[in-house]
Amino acid sequence: MKVTDKLTLKQIHLDLSENEIKILESYCNQTGKSQTDVIQELIRSLPDSTYSD
Repeated sequence: MKVTDKLTLKQIHLDLSENEIKILESYCNQTGKSQTDVIQELIRSLPDSTYSD
């Protein structure tokens, strides 16, 4: 599937503390991953995740 083929099913808004934002930004800078990718990976790693590629 191409990036242009992806559909946005739902958008969410997150309220993060300054410290949480710094942690996320730092991790993204270190790994080269986008914030969206990091958050999606974290959600998929949850035990109750029913997501499948």
